[in-house]
Amino acid sequence: MKKIFGVNQIGLIVALAVAGLLCVAYAGKDPGKDMLLETAGDKQEAPLILQVLDYTENAVDIPNPDRGFFRGRWQAGETPFGRTPEVDHRVPVDANSPMYQGRQMPPVEGDDIEETEAFNKVNADPSIGGTGVSALPSISFMGFDLCNFSSNAFLSRQSGKDYDADPTKRFEGRAGKTQALTPFALAYIRGLLQKVRKGHGVAFIKFSYDGNGFNYVEGKNEHLILGPEPIYVTANNPSAMCDVPGYTDKNWCEYHILQLKPILQEYEEVIMSVKAGMFGPWGEMHTSPISRDPKEYKKLFDAYLDAVPSSRSILTHAGGFLAWYNLTYNTHYDFSNIDSLPDPPKGSREARFGYFNDSYAAGNWDDNGSLSEGSAMFARDLTPTGQRQTLTQGIG
Repeated sequence: MKKIFGVNQIGLIVALAVAGLLCVAYAGKDPGKDMLLETAGDKQEAPLILQVLDYTENAVDIPNPDRGFFRGRWQAGETPFGRTPEVDHRVPVDANSPMYQGRQMPPVEGDDIEETEAFNKVNADPSIGGTGVSALPSISFMGFDLCNFSSNAFLSRQSGKDYDADPTKRFEGRAGKTQALTPFALAYIRGLLQKVRKGHGVAFIKFSYDGNGFNYVEGKNEHLILGPEPIYVTANNPSAMCDVPGYTDKNWCEYHILQLKPILQEYEEVIMSVKAGMFGPWGEMHTSPISRDPKEYKKLFDAYLDAVPSSRSILTHAGGFLAWYNLTYNTHYDFSNIDSLPDPPKGSREARFGYFNDSYAAGNWDDNGSLSEGSAMFARDLTPTGQRQTLTQGIG
C-alpha cells in the first residue's frame, strides 16, 4: 500500500480536527467572558474592582422653560380683579409712538421678560413645594397690542369713555389707524422675542387689537363701545379689506398675520404657543360682532395655521375651533355632539389646535356673546341648568 501521508501531515490533520472540536464547543459563547473566567482560576465570576464614587447630592436645576410660573405684565388696582398681570405691549408705529401701556404698573418696558417674582394677587413663594429650590418664571406671557393699527381701537381708557359718552365728537386722535404693520413695529416685536431668546426662556404669545380692554366699559353697566378689529366695518373703519397692492384679497387681520409670519418662523424655538386672540376686547374672542361670525374664525385660523410653525400649537376656545372645523370639513358639530368629533390624525391641521380655558369662557350661558358657549351651539332639548352648565365650564 502506497504511503500517502507523512508523519508531519498526519499531525497537522489531528491538530485541525482538535481545533474544529474546540470551535464547536465554544460556539455561542462570549470570548471576553470566558477569558475572564479562565484568568480568575477556579472562581465562577470575575473579581470585583473597587471604584471611587462621590455620593454627594447635587440638586441642580435642569433647564425646562415650558414648566413653572409664567409672568405677564402688571395692571394697576383699578381693575375689578385688583392688580393683575394682563397688560399687553403696545406695538409702536414709529419712534414717536407713545409707549404708555395703559393701566400697567409699573410703567416700564420688558418687565415680563426679566427673571422676576411669581404673582398670585400677592407675590407667591417661587419655590417648588416648599423645598427652597427656586423656580422663577421662564415663560413670558407676551401680549402684543396692535391698537395703533386699527381705526376702531381706542388708545386710552378715557378716549373710549369720551367717545362712548358722545359719539358725535371728533374721533381722530382717540384711536389707531387701520394700516399695515410698519417696519418699526415688526422690529419692535422681533426685539422683544430676541430678549426672550437671550434669556433662555419661551414666550406664550398673543396678538390683539385691544390688549388693554379700552373698547369695553367695565362696571355696573358693562358694554362694548366698538369692536376693536380693523375688519369690523364702522364709520371710522369703512373697509375690512387690505389695500396693499397684491394683497387686496385678504382682510386686514389676514394681512397682519402674514406680515408676522417671518418673525414667528424665525423664533420658532422661543415660541411656547400662540393664543389666537385677535377678536374682541383684550383679544378674548367675545362681545364684538366679529367674535360671533364663524366665517371670520375660518379666515383667522387658516392665516395662523400658515404663519405659525407647524411644531407649535394654536390656542383658542372650543366654539371657535368648531366653527373652523365645520367650515373646513363641511360638518355640523356643536356642543351637543362634540364628543363624537373624530380624533385628529397626527400631522393634520386640526391636530395643531388646543383649547384655552382662561378669559375665553365666562362659565355662564351666553359667555358674553362669544361663539364658544353661545346658546345656538347647543341642542334645544338641553335644560338651562345641570348639563348645560357642565358643558360651558368644561370646554371653555
